[in-house]
Amino acid sequence: MNARLRSEPASEAVFLLRLEACHEQARAAMAGQDWHQLGEVARELDAVAGELNLAMAAGFASEKVDIRLQALIEFLHKALAQARALDTHLRQKEDDLRQERSAAVSHAVYKK
Repeated sequence: MNARLRSEPASEAVFLLRLEACHEQARAAMAGQDWHQLGEVARELDAVAGELNLAMAAGFASEKVDIRLQALIEFLHKALAQARALDTHLRQKEDDLRQERSAAVSHAVYKK
């Protein structure tokens, strides 16, 4: 890691470290199914992307950092898609349980 930091411009190294931190946070959020934290990571990544665009325009960061950013964005898109699918599944389960409970109450009232 230190050799990599010495061989790259400071701004590029900072971007790479921030992207790696985002990736680790995203992995941890996925493992713990912490969707709020995943949203926080997405917001941080958006901020990094904006700063990276400015740095690249000024010549302070290379395409290598942009490629790493794109890979992380792709990872987050997949993670957020999984979160949405799980949310949809859980909402459907909740609706099913609500309907079962309602049917059971109706059946109990009807039997009386």
